[in-house]
Amino acid sequence: MAGATSPQLQTEADMIKAIREAGRTPVQRNTFYEPIKVLADGMPPATEAEPPAGKSKMLEDNLATA
Repeated sequence: MAGATSPQLQTEADMIKAIREAGRTPVQRNTFYEPIKVLADGMPPATEAEPPAGKSKMLEDNLATA
């Protein structure tokens, strides 16, 4: 809201901390909800997830054909 004095952003580190405190494993995902990065406990936020094998089924199903 305009003129509000509350913070206007949440850092990635704060979000990861909140997810871990909730007992969950933070995972960065793409727009098709496929994992990009899995941030396991105690791991730095640079651990890459296994890339999806082949092309995304959802992507293939949603590509427009000419």
